[in-house]
Amino acid sequence: DAQGYKAYAGVRLEPNPIWSFEGAIGFGHLGAEDPSEPKLNDLIAKASLIWQPSIKTKITLTAEKDISPSGLECCALSEDINAALEIEHELQRHIFFTAGVEYERSFYKRDDQLLQEVEAEIALEYRFNRTVSARIPPAHEISDSSNDSDDFDTSVIEFGLRVQR
Repeated sequence: DAQGYKAYAGVRLEPNPIWSFEGAIGFGHLGAEDPSEPKLNDLIAKASLIWQPSIKTKITLTAEKDISPSGLECCALSEDINAALEIEHELQRHIFFTAGVEYERSFYKRDDQLLQEVEAEIALEYRFNRTVSARIPPAHEISDSSNDSDDFDTSVIEFGLRVQR
């Protein structure tokens, strides 16, 4: 279990209906219950840039540097860097095509272990209304670790309902 805090200050800019930007920078502190786990004190940041060249198309770039609790047995805390590109296009009323690629890098200080993942996904989505949609997102994920036994490469096809507010 990890305890700590994060504090951000940011800005949102919408110079015109086509472009918008959100960015925040801050400081984070995270400590684990295990005293052998080094505490993380680091600069954190997040940003997103949205370009909407038409009513039907939206392209989003996001980037984030963060500290977080880890899901690995060896290490309770990780320093993370994420970057993503997502494209969304309305094909017909209620039917959307989305495609995206995401890069994630996690560094586990305690074991000096680095984990990098790249995931690419394309999807067809039917939006019943603003909150409920059905998706079919085939995806491919590649994971590369400084510990060779943790590497993997996988393809997945899912079907799901998404509810959002």
